[in-house]
Amino acid sequence: MTVTPDLPRSFPAGRLRILTVLKTSKPARFSLLTVYIGCAFSGMSVAIFGCLATWISHDLGLSSVASGGCQASFFGGLLIGSLAMGRLLGICPSRYCWLIGMGCTVLGCLLTSVASLPILLLGRALAGFGLSATMLFAMGLIVAVCPDRASLLLNLLQACTAGSAALTLAVGRPVAEMLSSWSAVLWLIGGLSVVPMIVAVVLPGMSEIAADKAVGFRSLFRVAAHPLLLPLLVALVVYVSLEQSVTVFLPVYLEEQVQIVSTTATGITAMLWLGLIAGRVCSAMVGKRLGEGLQIIFGGLGMCLCIMLVMFVSDVPTLMVLTFLTGVMGGPIIPLAFASSAKRLPGTCNAAMTVCQLCCSAGGMLGPLVTGSVYQVFIR
Repeated sequence: MTVTPDLPRSFPAGRLRILTVLKTSKPARFSLLTVYIGCAFSGMSVAIFGCLATWISHDLGLSSVASGGCQASFFGGLLIGSLAMGRLLGICPSRYCWLIGMGCTVLGCLLTSVASLPILLLGRALAGFGLSATMLFAMGLIVAVCPDRASLLLNLLQACTAGSAALTLAVGRPVAEMLSSWSAVLWLIGGLSVVPMIVAVVLPGMSEIAADKAVGFRSLFRVAAHPLLLPLLVALVVYVSLEQSVTVFLPVYLEEQVQIVSTTATGITAMLWLGLIAGRVCSAMVGKRLGEGLQIIFGGLGMCLCIMLVMFVSDVPTLMVLTFLTGVMGGPIIPLAFASSAKRLPGTCNAAMTVCQLCCSAGGMLGPLVTGSVYQVFIR
């Protein structure tokens, strides 16, 4: 799951080439590389619990509701991070904001590895805070360093985060089984996340990025109450609820009800995130031919249809295709909803983006909790 910030009003009309980024200064290039790597590691924290959910639940004796609560706590941290970092970026040096975000990611991974439900919940919340903080910082840095290429670089940032989540779902469980410990994988991700922190300490260019102005709470309430945004906000809540419910509970369902091997189940779930990348690329290609509203409507309906079909299929190749199509259909919803919000309320673009991000956080908390309760009562 990724967010698009307030962008400059003018962009070059022709095609943008990634090689032109090399024309920026050396500190800026290293800053961009650092935030891309950091956001990739933070993106792993979105999916790591999903690929280890059955193992962790078995070891800790967690119910489906408790498992859903663990993922919901991640998005609770994401919500708090959206509000807190939106204001910290306006008053703190950018280097410190980055260190806070990556530090929360590292600490969140380490605490999640502890075999205790309260500490695990705290760890997931800190990991969510870290993802929100690093993404907000990365988007602000991209716009500041490469304003004329921000659109391209932001799409690459989204693809990078989704790709790291897909990679985590695909290889997280096999690596944990190879190490005979689910905690070891979390320690590994936490250790890797220390690298972008070290680079930020020794990299002078990162402290040169000007911070954005903080968004006030009153403007957020005014934007959230605007009737033009209501359909988009509802779409974001529903989409993220479905996305995170599939990420957490599809592996559990496939293992317990369809009797599929755990590594295969997480591999099938990884197809969702690969589909998200493909869906966003396809949306960019057909954007001028098909309106944003139609893409959101048909994408949401197609996503729901694919999820329902998954419940009636037990063949692995078919499950992989349907899960991939679920991602393809739902992939464009978040970037299109954010873009539409900016267009509908051009005078309050920053506040509109923040409200959309908060709705994504709300959907991430609501979906796993509801799905976990339904799974516990009617399926398990």
